[in-house]
Amino acid sequence: MRIREGNDFTFNWAIERGGIAEDIQSAISRKLFLKRHGEAREITGYKIIGDGNIIHTEFTPDMLFGLGDYVLELHYVLSDTSLSDEDRRCAVDVDAFTIVARTAMADNVTEMAQTSDIALALRGKSAYDLWIDGGGVGTVDDYIAWLREPAITAGGYAAGQGDYALAQGNYAKAQGDYVAGLQVLNAVIYSATEYNEI
Repeated sequence: MRIREGNDFTFNWAIERGGIAEDIQSAISRKLFLKRHGEAREITGYKIIGDGNIIHTEFTPDMLFGLGDYVLELHYVLSDTSLSDEDRRCAVDVDAFTIVARTAMADNVTEMAQTSDIALALRGKSAYDLWIDGGGVGTVDDYIAWLREPAITAGGYAAGQGDYALAQGNYAKAQGDYVAGLQVLNAVIYSATEYNEI
Protein backbone atom coordinates (compact mmCIF):
# COMPACT_ATOMS: atom_id res chain seq x y z
CA MET A 1 0.00 0.00 0.00
CA ARG A 2 1.16 3.51 -0.82
CA ILE A 3 0.56 6.27 1.71
CA ARG A 4 1.10 9.96 1.05
CA GLU A 5 3.68 11.40 3.47
CA GLY A 6 2.21 13.45 6.26
CA ASN A 7 -0.84 11.21 6.85
CA ASP A 8 -1.83 9.12 9.86
CA PHE A 9 -2.77 5.49 9.14
CA THR A 10 -3.14 2.13 10.89
CA PHE A 11 -1.54 -1.18 10.00
CA ASN A 12 -2.79 -4.59 11.20
CA TRP A 13 -0.34 -7.45 10.79
CA ALA A 14 -1.56 -11.00 11.51
CA ILE A 15 1.10 -13.61 12.29
CA GLU A 16 0.29 -17.25 11.58
CA ARG A 17 2.27 -20.49 11.67
CA GLY A 18 1.02 -23.07 9.20
CA GLY A 19 -2.29 -21.22 8.87
CA ILE A 20 -2.86 -21.17 12.64
CA ALA A 21 -2.76 -17.93 14.64
CA GLU A 22 0.60 -17.54 16.42
CA ASP A 23 0.11 -16.59 20.08
CA ILE A 24 2.18 -13.40 20.14
CA GLN A 25 0.29 -12.24 23.25
CA SER A 26 1.93 -14.98 25.35
CA ALA A 27 5.46 -14.27 24.08
CA ILE A 28 8.08 -14.02 26.82
CA SER A 29 9.57 -11.05 25.01
CA ARG A 30 8.87 -9.23 21.75
CA LYS A 31 10.30 -6.30 19.81
CA LEU A 32 8.82 -4.61 16.75
CA PHE A 33 11.07 -2.71 14.35
CA LEU A 34 10.30 -0.41 11.44
CA LYS A 35 13.02 -0.53 8.77
CA ARG A 36 13.82 1.44 5.64
CA HIS A 37 17.04 1.39 3.61
CA GLY A 38 19.15 -0.07 6.41
CA GLU A 39 17.78 2.26 9.08
CA ALA A 40 15.72 0.70 11.87
CA ARG A 41 13.65 2.05 14.73
CA GLU A 42 11.95 0.12 17.47
CA ILE A 43 8.21 0.70 17.77
CA THR A 44 6.77 0.47 21.26
CA GLY A 45 3.28 1.91 20.84
CA TYR A 46 1.52 -1.07 19.30
CA LYS A 47 -1.29 -3.33 20.52
CA ILE A 48 -1.93 -7.03 20.16
CA ILE A 49 -5.52 -7.71 19.13
CA GLY A 50 -7.68 -10.45 17.65
CA ASP A 51 -6.67 -13.97 18.66
CA GLY A 52 -3.47 -12.62 20.19
CA ASN A 53 -1.68 -12.75 16.83
CA ILE A 54 -2.46 -9.36 15.26
CA ILE A 55 0.01 -6.51 15.70
CA HIS A 56 -2.03 -3.29 15.51
CA THR A 57 0.03 -0.14 14.95
CA GLU A 58 -1.13 3.43 14.46
CA PHE A 59 1.47 5.33 12.43
CA THR A 60 1.93 9.08 12.60
CA PRO A 61 4.22 11.12 10.33
CA ASP A 62 6.80 11.62 13.11
CA MET A 63 7.27 7.81 13.38
CA LEU A 64 8.51 7.61 9.78
CA PHE A 65 11.88 8.59 8.37
CA GLY A 66 11.53 9.51 4.73
CA LEU A 67 9.98 8.35 1.49
CA GLY A 68 10.25 4.76 0.32
CA ASP A 69 9.43 1.18 1.17
CA TYR A 70 9.07 0.18 4.82
CA VAL A 71 9.43 -3.24 6.39
CA LEU A 72 8.02 -4.30 9.76
CA GLU A 73 10.11 -6.88 11.61
CA LEU A 74 8.98 -8.69 14.75
CA HIS A 75 11.30 -10.62 17.07
CA TYR A 76 9.72 -12.65 19.86
CA VAL A 77 10.40 -15.57 22.17
CA LEU A 78 7.86 -18.28 23.01
CA SER A 79 8.19 -20.84 25.76
CA ASP A 80 8.90 -24.29 24.27
CA THR A 81 9.93 -27.13 26.58
CA SER A 82 10.87 -29.33 23.60
CA LEU A 83 13.97 -27.18 23.04
CA SER A 84 17.09 -27.44 25.21
CA ASP A 85 16.86 -23.86 26.51
CA GLU A 86 13.03 -24.05 26.59
CA ASP A 87 12.77 -20.92 24.43
CA ARG A 88 11.71 -20.71 20.79
CA ARG A 89 13.23 -17.57 19.27
CA CYS A 90 11.30 -16.29 16.27
CA ALA A 91 11.70 -13.50 13.74
CA VAL A 92 9.30 -12.55 10.96
CA ASP A 93 9.04 -9.58 8.66
CA VAL A 94 6.67 -8.13 6.10
CA ASP A 95 6.88 -5.57 3.31
CA ALA A 96 4.44 -3.25 5.03
CA PHE A 97 3.87 -0.03 3.08
CA THR A 98 5.43 2.65 0.89
CA ILE A 99 5.49 6.36 1.72
CA VAL A 100 5.13 8.52 -1.41
CA ALA A 101 5.53 12.25 -2.02
CA ARG A 102 2.29 13.06 -3.84
CA THR A 103 -1.39 12.29 -3.37
CA ALA A 104 -1.69 11.13 -6.98
CA MET A 105 0.84 8.36 -6.22
CA ALA A 106 -0.96 7.14 -3.09
CA ASP A 107 -3.69 4.57 -2.56
CA ASN A 108 -6.92 5.81 -1.01
CA VAL A 109 -6.58 3.92 2.28
CA THR A 110 -6.18 4.83 5.91
CA GLU A 111 -6.15 1.29 7.30
CA MET A 112 -4.18 -1.67 5.97
CA ALA A 113 -3.95 -5.34 6.87
CA GLN A 114 -1.34 -7.97 6.05
CA THR A 115 -0.85 -11.61 7.06
CA SER A 116 2.45 -13.46 7.40
CA ASP A 117 2.44 -17.25 7.60
CA ILE A 118 5.72 -18.51 8.96
CA ALA A 119 7.09 -22.03 9.06
CA LEU A 120 10.22 -21.46 11.12
CA ALA A 121 11.81 -23.31 13.98
CA LEU A 122 9.82 -26.47 13.47
CA ARG A 123 11.67 -29.38 14.96
CA GLY A 124 12.45 -32.01 12.34
CA LYS A 125 14.28 -35.32 12.40
CA SER A 126 17.96 -35.40 13.18
CA ALA A 127 20.48 -36.72 10.67
CA TYR A 128 20.78 -39.84 12.84
CA ASP A 129 16.99 -40.39 12.72
CA LEU A 130 17.06 -40.04 8.92
CA TRP A 131 19.91 -42.57 8.78
CA ILE A 132 17.83 -45.03 10.83
CA ASP A 133 14.79 -44.38 8.60
CA GLY A 134 16.99 -45.08 5.56
CA GLY A 135 18.00 -48.52 6.87
CA GLY A 136 20.93 -47.65 9.14
CA VAL A 137 21.31 -49.80 12.25
CA GLY A 138 23.00 -48.88 15.50
CA THR A 139 23.67 -46.13 17.99
CA VAL A 140 24.64 -42.51 17.39
CA ASP A 141 28.30 -43.63 17.69
CA ASP A 142 27.64 -46.21 14.95
CA TYR A 143 26.19 -43.44 12.79
CA ILE A 144 29.25 -41.26 13.36
CA ALA A 145 31.51 -44.21 12.49
CA TRP A 146 29.44 -44.74 9.33
CA LEU A 147 29.93 -41.07 8.42
CA ARG A 148 33.69 -41.32 8.98
CA GLU A 149 34.13 -44.59 7.07
CA PRO A 150 34.67 -43.09 3.57
CA ALA A 151 37.28 -40.69 4.94
CA ILE A 152 39.04 -43.47 6.86
CA THR A 153 39.07 -45.70 3.76
CA ALA A 154 40.34 -42.83 1.61
CA GLY A 155 42.98 -42.00 4.22
CA GLY A 156 44.18 -45.62 4.28
CA TYR A 157 44.36 -45.70 0.49
CA ALA A 158 46.25 -42.39 0.44
CA ALA A 159 48.71 -43.67 3.07
CA GLY A 160 49.26 -46.83 1.00
CA GLN A 161 49.87 -44.76 -2.10
CA GLY A 162 52.26 -42.55 -0.15
CA ASP A 163 54.22 -45.60 1.05
CA TYR A 164 54.36 -46.94 -2.53
CA ALA A 165 55.57 -43.56 -3.83
CA LEU A 166 58.26 -43.46 -1.11
CA ALA A 167 59.44 -46.97 -2.03
CA GLN A 168 59.55 -45.99 -5.70
CA GLY A 169 61.55 -42.89 -4.78
CA ASN A 170 64.03 -44.96 -2.77
CA TYR A 171 64.36 -47.42 -5.66
CA ALA A 172 64.92 -44.55 -8.12
CA LYS A 173 67.59 -43.09 -5.82
CA ALA A 174 69.36 -46.45 -5.58
CA GLN A 175 69.28 -46.78 -9.37
CA GLY A 176 70.64 -43.26 -9.72
CA ASP A 177 73.46 -44.03 -7.28
CA TYR A 178 74.27 -47.20 -9.26
CA VAL A 179 74.34 -45.33 -12.58
CA ALA A 180 76.48 -42.58 -11.06
CA GLY A 181 78.94 -45.23 -9.84
CA LEU A 182 79.15 -46.77 -13.33
CA GLN A 183 79.80 -43.38 -14.83
CA VAL A 184 82.67 -42.83 -12.42
CA LEU A 185 84.15 -46.22 -13.32
CA ASN A 186 83.76 -45.60 -17.04
CA ALA A 187 85.39 -42.19 -16.75
CA VAL A 188 88.63 -43.62 -15.34
CA ILE A 189 91.14 -44.71 -18.03
CA TYR A 190 93.56 -47.23 -16.73
CA SER A 191 96.89 -48.06 -18.25
CA ALA A 192 97.73 -51.71 -18.70
CA THR A 193 99.98 -51.51 -15.69
CA GLU A 194 97.32 -49.91 -13.55
CA TYR A 195 94.76 -52.43 -14.76
CA ASN A 196 97.00 -55.37 -13.92
CA GLU A 197 97.67 -53.93 -10.50
CA ILE A 198 93.97 -53.83 -9.85
